[in-house]
Amino acid sequence: MKKVFYSLLMLMLASAAWASDVTILPTGWPTTAQAFSITQGCINIEISNGLDNGQMIRVYKGQQMVITSSCGPMSRIVLYCVGEGDNQYGPGGFMVEPGDYQIEGKIGEWTGSAYRVVFTAYKNQVRITKIVVTLDDGTTTLMPPAISPASDTYYGPIEVTMRCSTPDAEIYYTLDGTMPTTSSTRYTAPFVITEPTTVKAISCLDGEVSDVVTANYDFQELPGSSCFDGLMDLPDGTRVTMTAPVYVLAQYNNNLYVKDQCGGYAYFYGSTGQTYQSGDVIPPGFSMTITTYSGEREFKDLSGFSPASGNVSIEPEMIEGDVLGPELFAHYLYFENVTFRQVSGYTYVMIDANGHEYPVYFGSMGVTPSNNLENGHFNVWAIVGSYGRENTIYQLLPVKLVPCPTELLVITPSQVGPATCGYDVVLKQVGYSPYSIWNLEGESCAALLTFNPILPAVLCWSYDIYGTVEEYSEFGNSGYRVRITGIHLNCGYDDIADIKRLKTLYKLDDDMLGEYFNLSGHFTTPLTAVYQHNNYLYVRDVYGDFGLVFGSVDGAFVNGDIIQDAVAKPLPYAGMEEIRPAVPSSFVSSGHGPAVQPAEATIASVDKKKMHHLLLFKGVELSDYDGQTRSWTMSDGNNEIKLYNQFNISVIEELYDLYCYDLNWDAEVGIADVNELISRIVSGETSFEWVGGDNTCDVTGFVYSFHDEMEILPAVIKHHGGYQILVGDLNNDGELTVADLNVLINYILGVNND
Repeated sequence: MKKVFYSLLMLMLASAAWASDVTILPTGWPTTAQAFSITQGCINIEISNGLDNGQMIRVYKGQQMVITSSCGPMSRIVLYCVGEGDNQYGPGGFMVEPGDYQIEGKIGEWTGSAYRVVFTAYKNQVRITKIVVTLDDGTTTLMPPAISPASDTYYGPIEVTMRCSTPDAEIYYTLDGTMPTTSSTRYTAPFVITEPTTVKAISCLDGEVSDVVTANYDFQELPGSSCFDGLMDLPDGTRVTMTAPVYVLAQYNNNLYVKDQCGGYAYFYGSTGQTYQSGDVIPPGFSMTITTYSGEREFKDLSGFSPASGNVSIEPEMIEGDVLGPELFAHYLYFENVTFRQVSGYTYVMIDANGHEYPVYFGSMGVTPSNNLENGHFNVWAIVGSYGRENTIYQLLPVKLVPCPTELLVITPSQVGPATCGYDVVLKQVGYSPYSIWNLEGESCAALLTFNPILPAVLCWSYDIYGTVEEYSEFGNSGYRVRITGIHLNCGYDDIADIKRLKTLYKLDDDMLGEYFNLSGHFTTPLTAVYQHNNYLYVRDVYGDFGLVFGSVDGAFVNGDIIQDAVAKPLPYAGMEEIRPAVPSSFVSSGHGPAVQPAEATIASVDKKKMHHLLLFKGVELSDYDGQTRSWTMSDGNNEIKLYNQFNISVIEELYDLYCYDLNWDAEVGIADVNELISRIVSGETSFEWVGGDNTCDVTGFVYSFHDEMEILPAVIKHHGGYQILVGDLNNDGELTVADLNVLINYILGVNND
C-alpha cells in the first residue's frame, strides 16, 4: 500500500508541475485552405486562412492565428515549426502582438501576460507541428537562460546571444567550461567567438539560481571549390564554401538559381539576407550545406552572402524537343510564341511553336497566371525546377512572361476591357445580335459591326467573330467593345460547343439549341473525379458544381483525378440533369489533384439545388433497413430521408481503442488521466457511461431524386459504435478503488501493458 501511495504522490507532484501547460497538436482537419479553429481545453485558436493535414498546421502569408484563453492569462506560447528562423515555414514569419516574441531555430517563443495573442504571418507561410500554451498561475518561475546558436560545428565566427524568459532575471556565464556563479561574467550584450569554446550560463533572480545551461561550439575549415562540380559528389549535410564568384539567374523569396564560372548550374534554398537581380555577381566566401531534395542536389542553410559586386549580361538558352530532365536542372531557358493549357490551379502545360509540350508551375518565381493566359501567345523566360520526392518531375518555373502583340488574341466576351484594348482578337463559338456578342456561359460584351454580312435566317448558336477591342463613348454610353472585322459561321447539326462548366452543358438541350442542333459539350476547363462505381461517375467542375456522368467511360478514377478535354451530352432523367459521355475515351485521368471533401449538411438542407453534391451528415441514426430495396431511414432527430445503398457499401465500425485508460478523452494516456481517476474514486462514482461512440453514424453521400423524392446514395457510412462501462474500472471488479489506480499507473510506467 505504501508503494501505491508513494507512486501516486510522485505522479501528483508531476501533474502539478505540468498543470498550467496546454499542448495543441494538428487534428487532421481541414485539409483544404479555409478559415478554421482548434479548441483544446480553455485554449481556442482561430486561423483566418490555412489548413491542418494532421501533420502540421499551416497559416498562409497575410493571415492571422489568434490564440485566446478563457481560464486565465497566458504567460508563454511556444511554437514548433517546420522551417527555421525567417526562412519559409519558420517561426520568424510571424509578427506578434502584444508581448515579446523570440525565435531560435525552428522554435518561436512568446512571453507576456494576455488573454488574447495575435500572430500575423506577414513575411512567409508558417507551418506548425505543435503549440504549447502556458497559463499564468500567479507565480514567477525562474527559467534557465537560452543560448543561441545551438551547440554545433561552425566554419566561421559566430555571434552568441543569451536571453531568459523570466522578467528581470540576470544571466552569468563562463567560456572555459567551469561552473558559472554570480561572480562570473554578467551577460549584457552578444559576443563573438572564433575558436572551440564551451559556454555555460545560469539565470539569477532574488537570490534564486537556475539550472546550468551548456553550449559547445567547435570550429572547422570548410571544404571549398570554385565550381559546383567540385561539390556535387560530397555527402548530404556537408558544409561547403565557394571560392569564386557566381552569377544570379533568378531570385524570388527563398529561391535562388545561379551559374558558376565553369558553366555549372545550382539551386540555393533559404534566406541570403540579400536581394539580387538577374546577372548580379555574388562575391565568393559564402557558405551553405549540400542536400538532396526532389531528386536533385541543392544547397541550403545559406550564410555569408555579400551584396552584388557587379552585373553581367545573362543570356538564356533555347532548346528544341519536349524533354526536361536532370541535365537541364536549374538552367535558364527562353521560349518564343508559346501557348498554355491549364491542368489545375497553378499547374499548366506550355505548347511551343513546334507543338512540343512542357509541364509548367507558376508562382515559385513570382510570376502568376493571368486571366488571358490560355487565350494568348507569349514569350517566356523560365528556370527548370524539380518536383516530387519519389518520382522526380522536371517543370518550367516562369520568371518572365511577355505577350506577343502581333498574335491574334483568343478571348471571351467578359475579357473585353482595358487589359485587351488595342489587341486584334477572335471570340470563338459566340452568338451575335445587334451591338452585342454573347456566349453559352452567359458572358456578353458590346460590339460594332462595320459591314453588312449575310447571316442565316435561323440565328446560329456559334460564330467565330474577329475584330479589335476599342474604347468608345457615344450616345450616352461608354466602355469597351469589339469593332467587328469578320464573322465566320461555325455550326452544324452534329457540332461540339466549347464550355467551361456543367451548368452550360445542360443549356445545350434547352429551347432553340435543343430543337435545331444536336450538340455535345467539350470542357475547356478540367473536371475533377469525385467517386466512381460501375456506370456512376460523380465529377466536380472548377466552379464547384457537381454532376453525375452515367454511362460507360474508358477511365478508372479515384477522388482527385483530373479529367481534361471531356466531351459529353446533357441527359435529362426523372427531372434531374445528368451527363452522358459523348466520347468515352475523353474520360481518362490526366493527373491527380486534391481530393474533393464533402460539405457538412443537415437533412433539412437537402433539396434539388444540391443535386449530385457530396455531403456529410454527422451523428445521424439509421433504422428500418430493407434488404430488398437496400435502404435505411436516416434521421437526425428532427427530419428523415431515405438512404438508398446503390453502391453496396459496407458500414465501417469506428471504436475508441484507448477507452479503458484514456479517462479524460484527450487521445493520450498520461498524468491527466491519473487526476481524473482520483477524482472519480474520491467522489464515489458508480454510474455506467456510454463510451467509445454514441451509436450514431457519420454518412457521406450524394444527393439524388427518385420520383421527385429526395434521397441520399451513400459512399461511406461510419458507425461510431461504443460500450456501456463504469469509466475507470480498470480491473473490471464493478467499483472504483485504489486497485484501479495501480493498474493505470503501471500502464503509464510501461508495466504489464499487455
